[in-house]
Amino acid sequence: MWKPKYQVLTILLMLAFILAACGGGSSAMSPEELIAASATHMNDLAGFEFGLKYDGEPVIMDADGLTKFTSATGQFNAPDQVSATVKASAASMVVEIKMIGTNGLSGGMIDPGTLDIGLWIDAETLDVHRVQVEDATGGTWQLDMWNFGSTFDIQPPL
Repeated sequence: MWKPKYQVLTILLMLAFILAACGGGSSAMSPEELIAASATHMNDLAGFEFGLKYDGEPVIMDADGLTKFTSATGQFNAPDQVSATVKASAASMVVEIKMIGTNGLSGGMIDPGTLDIGLWIDAETLDVHRVQVEDATGGTWQLDMWNFGSTFDIQPPL
């Protein structure tokens, strides 16, 4: 699995082609320049908080097919610390799972391949506030980010 900083950079660069085709806007930077500057900025951040949700066919989280992803909220510390509370449904219950890891925010639930991606970038701060990814099944992943530049006390379980 890619490290988070490479995932962000890859997503931002892939969108450069989409934004270039759209054109327009009164920004002092071209879409390509904005995306490149934002990728550098986001890679240099100490951390941020995030929320991840999915709209589409259920995403199975276990081998038996009983646990389905609903949403997640958490914190990210550069370069590779993630702490998240994942909400899932299991049988007829809703469960919360606390996860601490050192890899990508989606936990490998987004299938690799060609993806349609949308970005919401603040042209002044270069913060990426939202990444929306449509997967191969037509489902939509939405990653919202805030509290840019913050760091969090992420400790492994004892």
